[in-house]
Amino acid sequence: IKTLDADTFTQEQMERLMDVQLVNANAAVRGYAGDWDTFTVRRGKNGYFYRKPDGRFMLLHWDSDLAFQSTGHEFLRNNGGVPNYFGKTYNRRWFNYYLTELLDNLTENSARIEGWFQAEEDASTDYDMNASFYRSWFSGRKANTVTQLLNTDIVNFSMITGNGSSVSTPDTTIELDGVGPSKLYGVRVAGHPEGVFTWNSYTAWTISGVYLHSGANSLSIEGFDREGQVLESLVFTVNKTGDAPPVPGLDAAPGSWNLAVDEVFDLDASSSYDPEGGVLGFTWSV
Repeated sequence: IKTLDADTFTQEQMERLMDVQLVNANAAVRGYAGDWDTFTVRRGKNGYFYRKPDGRFMLLHWDSDLAFQSTGHEFLRNNGGVPNYFGKTYNRRWFNYYLTELLDNLTENSARIEGWFQAEEDASTDYDMNASFYRSWFSGRKANTVTQLLNTDIVNFSMITGNGSSVSTPDTTIELDGVGPSKLYGVRVAGHPEGVFTWNSYTAWTISGVYLHSGANSLSIEGFDREGQVLESLVFTVNKTGDAPPVPGLDAAPGSWNLAVDEVFDLDASSSYDPEGGVLGFTWSV
């Protein structure tokens, strides 16, 4: 809390101390519901930190009896360390993702919420859970939620590299840049697990280190949700001039690469490949 208040933290420090996915998901749920009596919305309470087995902290959901009041309620508080945290692009980007998930898939007219309404009704004949109230509330909350997303929900999934047209390069690997809407958890190149993905802003992304073979590389770029389901896709062509060298792959047992002097260390280079499909030869030396 002191670190957040001081606003002296880095992204690496926050991601080492906190499970930023769960923290942002919690804040999005409580913010969407106008759950003002909590840490991230209006009051420094009802937001318990729990340290997970991996050593990182998350916020436990607690005491939401004051949620679902005004559909115009704020989503995040504007004092303490809260604006310091969510003011960082790399944190707000995830907050926007979970808000979009709520808006698109989990609230108004969603099969999940309607199923929950029915399950509540089926649980007992002693009460009416008043589903019409929540349906009306979801409808009234929608415009304010869209405003919170800062137009990130309407960005078209597209390439920046080459202005969206094919490019040519003599390089062995390529860095791809593009933009995508807030509903995307990440972006990948199908069949290229070596690519390293990064969000650079609310909507801009980069995938670096994508290996190329000689000639035309037809790359399938996929935008996916947290479960890995493809939501957006496009094909981008990269023409590589010249021969492409083999791509090394090296697996070790133990995977830590640390062992005692009397232990056996195994190295396996069978995941190496030639982008042109040629046969590889291996030579080992110590």
